[in-house]
Amino acid sequence: MKSQVNFVYDISDDPQNEIKHWLFLENVRLQQERQELTEERQQLTKEKNSFEREKRSYQSALDVQEKRLLRQKELFEKQWQIMENELRRIAKDKANIEREKENIKKLQNQAKNMTHVGESRFFAGISGPTGLKKRYRELLKIYHPDNEGGDDATVLLINQEYKSLKRKYGID
Repeated sequence: MKSQVNFVYDISDDPQNEIKHWLFLENVRLQQERQELTEERQQLTKEKNSFEREKRSYQSALDVQEKRLLRQKELFEKQWQIMENELRRIAKDKANIEREKENIKKLQNQAKNMTHVGESRFFAGISGPTGLKKRYRELLKIYHPDNEGGDDATVLLINQEYKSLKRKYGID
C-alpha cells in the first residue's frame, strides 16, 4: 500500500530551506518505505507460517502413510512365510502319500501273487508273537475298509489268519 505525501511549501530562494524541504520529503519517503517493508515482512511471515503448517501437515500425512505401508509390508512378509511353510508341508505330505500308495500297491500285488492257501498269505515270514501283532496292525492300516483300496473281504481273511496264528503261538 503506497501512499504519497505531497507538501506544498513556499520556498524562497534560500538554499537552506530547499535542503530542509528535500530532507523532509526524503524522510517521509523513507518512513513510507519502512512501513511498506514492515507490511511486506509481516505478509511474508504469515505466508511462511502458513507454509510451515502446510509442510507439517503433509509430513505427518506422509509419516502415517509410511507407517501404514511398513505394517502392510510386514503383514505381507508374514503371510508369504506362512504360504511357503504350508507349501513345503503339503509337498512333504504329498510325497508321503505317494510312498504309502506305492507300499499299498506292492502289498496288494504280493497278496494277489500269493497262491498258497494252506500257508499264511498276509503273515509270511513272521517268526514270533511280537512280529505277528506288528504285522497285524500294519495290515489293518492298509486294508481297513475306511481306507482307500481297503475292503471287508480282505480284512476278514487277515483276521482269520491272525486268529489261527495266535493259537499257533499261544497268544490269547
